[in-house]
Amino acid sequence: MAESSVPTLWSGAPDSTSVNRQQRRRGRKLSDMMSYTAQVISENGYHMASLDEIAERMDLSKASIYHYFDGKEALVTATLESCASYVQQRLQEAAASDGTPTERLAQLIRTQVNLIAVEAVEVARLFVQPLDWPPAIAETVLQAQRDHGKIFRDVIHEGVVAGEFQVADERIARMALQGGMNLVPTWYSDKLGGKRGAVVVEDITSTLMRLVLPITSPIQA
Repeated sequence: MAESSVPTLWSGAPDSTSVNRQQRRRGRKLSDMMSYTAQVISENGYHMASLDEIAERMDLSKASIYHYFDGKEALVTATLESCASYVQQRLQEAAASDGTPTERLAQLIRTQVNLIAVEAVEVARLFVQPLDWPPAIAETVLQAQRDHGKIFRDVIHEGVVAGEFQVADERIARMALQGGMNLVPTWYSDKLGGKRGAVVVEDITSTLMRLVLPITSPIQA
């Protein structure tokens, strides 16, 4: 696996005994390839990234990449789709957890902050930072951002209907939450590691929840 804060990206690489050794090896290779691709793109942007650099970091020949993908655009598109799927799954699990809308939105914020600032920093940069995507890939990124926003918007709407949240405009509330979360890696990158990291995440969560909770309500993160 790439030595970076990128999760296992290829969902077709289970450890199940029903998958033979060759399939598992192929799955690990694809996962590593996508992980290094996410790393290189997040550092250099799309146009400055090259298959040569990805191959070099993997200690492979560029021809090895062409064994799996027919070019950079295909590799990057597959990487983005896998990254988006991974993040969506994590957030959907948080949104579907037991509890009130207040508790579930807090869990969503917690999960998002951990993803973009601790667990999957390179993945987050692909969707949070404006990068030099060509049109076809830009649409893939935009759709992932729409799907991501919908998860938060739906829970916010549930909270408004349940009388737990008090917002003038649900869309603006969601955008304000996401804007605040997206800045966490910049503001708190040196404070999220170590023993106090979890405490900092809770402080961030409680503060961001104030964007939707009535002023008189206690913060229940």
